Amino acid sequence: MRKKPYEERRKAQRLNISLPLEYRPVAGKSISSEKIFTRDISGSGVGLRLAYPVAKGARLGVLLHFPTDSRPVSSIGEIVWCTKRVVKGKKFYDVGVKHLKIAAKDRERFVFSFCE
Repeated sequence: MRKKPYEERRKAQRLNISLPLEYRPVAGKSISSEKIFTRDISGSGVGLRLAYPVAKGARLGVLLHFPTDSRPVSSIGEIVWCTKRVVKGKKFYDVGVKHLKIAAKDRERFVFSFCE
């Protein structure tokens, strides 16, 4: 049986850019904010690499830091996929986060920073 060719479902182009990001769950476990870097970014979401799995559908409060702006862009995101990876014996999880809500002012700054 042949595998189907991969079909890109994203509506926005991804850029492999590593930007500082802070996140915390909107509901559920009460953990402190975690600081990591994006794996990639697009107008509709961000890709992350985490040390642990996260549940599809979980909501996150996200602060994305652009080098061209001292104020972070704040959004609410939703986990749309989480895939376990093992490379050279090290386990990690690639995660896709879709932007659900960004304030109008932050959206303008995001688009401006993202397009530069």
